[in-house]
This record gives sequence, structure tokens and C-alpha cells, in this order.
Amino acid sequence: MGSKITFFRPFVSMVIIAGLIFSISACNNLPNNGVPIYLHIDSPSVVSNSYFGSSSFVIPSVWATTGSHNLGAYEMPVDIPILAGGSVSVALSAGISDNGIISAPAMYPFYRPDTFTIPNAIPGHVYHHKPVYNYFSSTQVAFNETFDASNTFTNITPETNTVFEGFRSGGIVLSSSVDSLTATSRSYVINTNGRESYLELNYRLNNANVLCDIGVIATLYSGGQITQQNVYDKIVLTSPIGQWNKIYINFDNEIGANPNYNFQVYLTGYHTQGQNDTVFLDNIKLLYFQ
Repeated sequence: MGSKITFFRPFVSMVIIAGLIFSISACNNLPNNGVPIYLHIDSPSVVSNSYFGSSSFVIPSVWATTGSHNLGAYEMPVDIPILAGGSVSVALSAGISDNGIISAPAMYPFYRPDTFTIPNAIPGHVYHHKPVYNYFSSTQVAFNETFDASNTFTNITPETNTVFEGFRSGGIVLSSSVDSLTATSRSYVINTNGRESYLELNYRLNNANVLCDIGVIATLYSGGQITQQNVYDKIVLTSPIGQWNKIYINFDNEIGANPNYNFQVYLTGYHTQGQNDTVFLDNIKLLYFQ
């Protein structure tokens, strides 16, 4: 996931591929005489259930394959040229911004690819598809806090006036007399065996001077005593201000490097003293594979 991914811009990619098709078709017999079909992809969605929690998402990109051919990664909306004939099988995988970084696109491991078939594909025709993603059934949920019926975090106050979805959100309330406040989750034993782990959450900052620092605390116990503790400071949430946002935070290395440890997620709100501010939070869920 750390490798750099180059997106193909729709117009540029079609020009390049069309040129390659034209030059190659002069020497080879290609499907559809070198005329591709086009797959228009936009408006993805996520289907979830009570176990996996909220279906909120931010999916700006898509990875596409047809058969055994990897067609690459694209920003949506996009028209992907596919040089194939007859019935064309397609698999689309959801692309996120890893740790909220636009320049770090990643294929989200917990969304199952959307697979479908275009029957009797017509050369030159544009086929429209809106991807629908589901969570893999093998996804493990360490916790899923919506704040509607419970609140498993310390220093998070239930909020009813500023809510992303459901009945309540949570708030790290920063009074005028403090410069920071840290909220922590309960402790969970997580073993990923080197596989993926992500924190998903919705958040909203009410003021430009408000920040939220997020990380994990890994603690090893022996005989009820702490023998080792590692604190991993991962990311700081800043703008945009006054609107709800979604982020996927990659904890592969932090959790994977500490088997048999107990893990707590922490969120620290910061602001300038002298005024009251709030870091609003919703749908905080820690997902992993075993």
C-alpha cells in the first residue's frame, strides 16, 4: 500500500490506449478489430449491516480488472476502454485516500470487489455502472461506536445537536480553560498475523484552530502488570471546517508489529484557550483481518 499509484486521467488514458490499439492492430488481429468498449464508472455506494456499522464512505477512485487483465487505477467519474469482445467479466475495487492523503491512493481491503458481466459487448458502446461494495464477511470488528446507544470512550460527551447520522454523535468538548483533552477507547486484544487493520470514522471540527490527533496505544501485560507499552501517534485531523468528513486510517504496521498486545485508540483534541470548541465524532470502528 505504500507504493505510489499513478491514476489514469480519462481523456489522456483513452488517447494513449487508442493510439496503442491503432498501432498494434496493423500487425495483429485484436478483439473487435481493435475497437474497445467503454465502461463508465461513477456514483459508488456501500452496503452494510449492524455488525459492520455505518455505510458512510469516501471512495474517490476505482481499480478495474477484466479477466486476468489489470486495467489500472482511475479517478471517478471515468470512461475505461476495454479491448475485449463477447461477454466481458469485470471486477471493480474501491479506492480510498490512505490516512486521508489524496496523493496516497489505496485499494481498501475490507470492501469486497463489485463483480459483474457485460454480455455480448458491442464495440464502441459505452456501458454505465455504479459500483456497490460490501464488507468482506471475514472482516473482524474490534469495536463499532456510533454513540446512539452507548459510549465506550472516555472524555467523549454524547451530542444531539450536531449529528452525522442516527440519534447522537460524540464530542471531545474543549472548554476555554484547557488547551487539550484526550479520549480513549476500551482495550482490545487484536492479532492480525501481519494482515490489514484500519480505523474508520466520521469527524467534524467546529473551528479553524481545532485539531485532533489520533493514534493507538499498544500495551503488553504479564501477570496483570504492564511489561511493555508503545504509543503510536498516527495522524492529525485539520480542515475542512464546519462539515462532516470521512477518513480511513491505516494501522497495519502499528497493530501488526505487536502481536498479543492490548490496543486502545486515542483521540486528542487541541485548541487555543479562551473559547469553547468541540471535535465531533461518529461511527468510529476498528476493522482488521486475522
